[in-house]
Amino acid sequence: MIFVGPISFLKKLSALKFTSTAGLISICYIAGMVVYFFFNQDDITVTSSASPIEIRPVYISVETLSVFPIFVLAYVNHMNIFPIYSEFGKENPTKKTYQVIFIAMPFCMICFLVVATFGYLTWGFDTSANVINNYPTNNVAVVVARVCTTLIILASYPIVLNPARLNFDSALFSSRGPLFHPIARHCGETVCTHAQSN
Repeated sequence: MIFVGPISFLKKLSALKFTSTAGLISICYIAGMVVYFFFNQDDITVTSSASPIEIRPVYISVETLSVFPIFVLAYVNHMNIFPIYSEFGKENPTKKTYQVIFIAMPFCMICFLVVATFGYLTWGFDTSANVINNYPTNNVAVVVARVCTTLIILASYPIVLNPARLNFDSALFSSRGPLFHPIARHCGETVCTHAQSN
């Protein structure tokens, strides 16, 4: 809360560009680390070195359905489309919003596919739900990846909080005049949204 709190009070998503950039760099680092360890498996200790890694091309079971929420959550950025659209102003916001979508979604897909594919090819059927848990904890690159994961979570929280706060504001104050000073209202809504999410 000490780290996320101050950046959660920012009103616009565009104010989060530096933390979002840090999150994107962190994602790229983790993807690069997974690819590096796939090609340099001598640098890691394979958990089941006695038996060969088992890779199943297609495996569908009840457990397959349990990962569906992970896929949905991976692309949960749809709720930010309206704030992004409104922040572009009057100069062709539709075109700019489409550009954001056509850059962000393939970027997410490529990163997820790289981590999933190379993580699975490295560890096979023994791949953990959090692929970073498969790697040795005493490796510096893995420690940095864990810090990057924390940074990604810290950077994404205010991005998810922003539309929640906007919806909270429109539900309470849309048809009435301003009951409170806008800054006090913004701070109060942020604190309430934080409290609700904990």
